[in-house]
Amino acid sequence: MAISEAARVDLYNGLRDVIGPERTETLMSAIAWHTIDEVATKGDLEKAVAELRAEMADMEARLIRTMTNWMVTILISVIGAIVGVAFLV
Repeated sequence: MAISEAARVDLYNGLRDVIGPERTETLMSAIAWHTIDEVATKGDLEKAVAELRAEMADMEARLIRTMTNWMVTILISVIGAIVGVAFLV
């Protein structure tokens, strides 16, 4: 849960009175201060992983198609060369 700026200032002032300003500055700088827009939830990560997996599957399918087309082209070329040589003999 994100805390308000007022709550953060109140925490700072309370800590300053107990542990002093330098220690309070050190502690407050070590505490993460993020807005809700900067925090990734487990759901966000799961969605990102699913999107990445879908993209990788698409890339794999395109790669397989490309390799298959290349192999068919090479095979047809080799067969054509063999047939051409057969007519020369």
